[in-house]
Amino acid sequence: AHSAMDGVQRMFTYVHVPGTPLIAVVAPAVDDVLAPWRHRAMISGALTLAFGAVFVLVSWLLAYALHGKLRAQAALKRFGIAEIVGTERIFHSVDAAIKTLGPGKPQQQGQ
Repeated sequence: AHSAMDGVQRMFTYVHVPGTPLIAVVAPAVDDVLAPWRHRAMISGALTLAFGAVFVLVSWLLAYALHGKLRAQAALKRFGIAEIVGTERIFHSVDAAIKTLGPGKPQQQGQ
């Protein structure tokens, strides 16, 4: 409720003082009561946003790295250099690659 004295929104609380005909009234401003909570909420929101951004960035970097590895593996399979056995990748030596590509002379650019 808004205070009639200063127009500030306040939380009015009252209690009867035992053994007397008095009633104690306390009316702190809502902004003062909620200030610590708002501060914690801002910090929590900022940390959540930061951790979310880091998670997205790391996920993107891992996906990019995996895409590059899959592209390289596909190129190796195209030339017959790599075989897939179960879940293991076996990469043959450079000699096996040369044998697979053929015994001819190395091609020069422009031929």
